[in-house]
Order: sequence, then structure tokens, then C-alpha cells
Amino acid sequence: ALPPGGRIITIEAKPANAEVAMQTIAWAGFADRVQVLSGKLAADALPEVSQLLNDGSVDMIYLDHFKDCYLPDLKQMEAQGLLHENTCVVADNVVYPGAPGFLEYVDSSAGRYKTYLEPAKFEYDQKWKPDWVPQKDALSVSFYQGN
Repeated sequence: ALPPGGRIITIEAKPANAEVAMQTIAWAGFADRVQVLSGKLAADALPEVSQLLNDGSVDMIYLDHFKDCYLPDLKQMEAQGLLHENTCVVADNVVYPGAPGFLEYVDSSAGRYKTYLEPAKFEYDQKWKPDWVPQKDALSVSFYQGN
């Protein structure tokens, strides 16, 4: 649960999706605690996130966008000081379709993160295709070690 005084900042590149998200957030009664940054890719929005946080850090990051961007976006967040020791970084679809270089970077043996994989089904099952084979996937759950 989001603690009292806590807030969520989310980034949505597509303005139409951001509008739906904002309406849903308002309908759920969380408009005062959730802010949607719209019309920017994560890399372009991260400086604004730093400003909104007064150059502070975050407790959790959830990555579920362009898989090729997971690693560069995470490195940018580290460089901006958005992570503190034990910031939790959850990333979806790290096995299928995969996020190039990401799992190697957050691997526990490298010392930057303590990471485990949580098995999950790929959410876009294509049962209508006669030759479709359900894909195994996973969420990575990583805790920043401050290294």
C-alpha cells in the first residue's frame, strides 16, 4: 500500500494512453497522489522526475515499456541519483521478449543489485494462432545495493 504522503509518478509516451490513465486514476480517487507525465519517452522525462522529487530518490521503479530501453533508462536513473540503497526495481518481460543486457546488468553476482526472477506467463497469449506455443516469461525483482 502507498503510505500516507506517498505518491506515484508514472511516464506515458502516448498522450491518448496518458489521458485514459489520468481518467482512471481520478475515477479511483487517487488524482492527488498519482502524477502522469505525458508525451515523453522515459529518458526524456527523467530530468522532470528529478525536479518533481527535488533531486530526491524513489523507493520503487516498475519498468514495462520499450524493452530495449530498460537498461539505458535504469543507468540514467542511477546517474541522476534517483535510486537509494534498497530501491526496488521490478521489470516485466525480461525473459520473453527479453530486455537486451538488462538481466546481465542487474545480476546479483555483479554486486550492484540483489535480483531474483519471478516466473510469469507472457501476457499476450495468441491462442488463435494454430502453431502458438505459450511463452515462459518472468519479472525481475532487484534491490539496488548502492554500488
